[in-house]
Amino acid sequence: MKTDKQLLNGFSENGKEVIFEGLFKRYHLVLWKKSLKMFRCREDAEDLLQDFWLYVFNNMPKIKTDEQGSAARFLHTVYTCDVYDFYKKRKWDTVSLDNALLEKLHDQSTISSNLVEEHIYIEEFQRLRVSILNTLPPKDRTLFHLYDKINLSVSEIALRYSLSEGTVRNKISSISVIVNSRLRSIYAAVSIIVWLFIGHIF
Repeated sequence: MKTDKQLLNGFSENGKEVIFEGLFKRYHLVLWKKSLKMFRCREDAEDLLQDFWLYVFNNMPKIKTDEQGSAARFLHTVYTCDVYDFYKKRKWDTVSLDNALLEKLHDQSTISSNLVEEHIYIEEFQRLRVSILNTLPPKDRTLFHLYDKINLSVSEIALRYSLSEGTVRNKISSISVIVNSRLRSIYAAVSIIVWLFIGHIF
C-alpha cells in the first residue's frame, strides 16, 4: 500500500479525486470517532468534518508528510485548528476553553494508531500562538487578552471600552482569523509539522 507521501507525490488536478479518496479512507473513520467524542451534537461533528475534508480537498498540494511518509500529523494539526475555531465561534461568552479543550484533545491525540503515534506538545503551539499575538496592535492585543486569557465576556469588554457588543465580537473574530491563518501558513510552509496541540489552533 502506498504511503501518504507516495499518494500526494502523484498529485494532479485530473487525479486529485483518487488521492482524496485514499486519504479519506485512511483517516475519516478515526476522525469521525474523535469528533463524536468532541461534540455532543452529531450534526456538529458532521459539520466540522465536512469543513475539514473540504479544506483537505482544496489544499492537497500543501499537505506535508513526516519522515515515515505519513500525513497524519499535518491532518491532525488542521483538524485541531478546525475544532478550536468551531468552539470559539459558538461560545463567545464562556469561560476559557483553552485548558479544558487542550486536555480533552490531548487525551485523544492519536489520529492513526497504525501509521503514527502522535505526541503533541502544548508548549510549542502556545509559543507560536503567543508570538503571533504579539505582532498585533497593542489595543487589539489587549482586547483579545481580556477575552482569551482573563476570561472577560464580550459584554464586559464592550462595557470597559464603551463599544458595542457587536464591535467587540467582530474584533475578536477578526483576530482569531488572523492568528489561525498565520498558524496554518507556518505549518504549510515548513517541511516538518511542529508537535502541536492547541491552545487550539485557533
